[in-house]
Amino acid sequence: AGAGTLTGNDQHGIGTPACSESAISVAAYSAEFLLGNGSLAGGAPATFTSIGPLLNDSMKPDIAAPGVQVVSSISSYTDASYTTFTSIDFNGRTYPFARFSGTSMSSPVVAGVVALILDANQYLSAAQVKEIIKQTAREDSYTGVIPTAGHTKWGWGKVNAYAAVQLAL
Repeated sequence: AGAGTLTGNDQHGIGTPACSESAISVAAYSAEFLLGNGSLAGGAPATFTSIGPLLNDSMKPDIAAPGVQVVSSISSYTDASYTTFTSIDFNGRTYPFARFSGTSMSSPVVAGVVALILDANQYLSAAQVKEIIKQTAREDSYTGVIPTAGHTKWGWGKVNAYAAVQLAL
């Protein structure tokens, strides 16, 4: 970068607003799916997801969720370019869907899990919801065994909606 600069690294990369202690920060990985032969594919960490910890060495991210090549709806009024995956016609208007990657795809997955948790138990505080998500996270061959203090790439593991709702009940 030039004289007087330092080389960066891939740590401490989680920025605003995910760096808030109270926020649930979400890492991304490629979704897992079953192949025709019954074996599981996918599950690897996304190359673009930010690595923790925070600058103050607090552990982040908190959880990981699918965020690579996620099929999502697109506003029928957008003028942005995209490659259509599929579309649905409804009331004389075509609604397109396309594949996107980013924590902008994995974060809504976790937001949906939060909604399910709160539907199961509306009396939980934000801190309790976050703790449930962390306590019920799952490990696999990609995450390895997550330390009790969390992991700078995976947080406390991969989000597990079913286990989280069960614990919220």
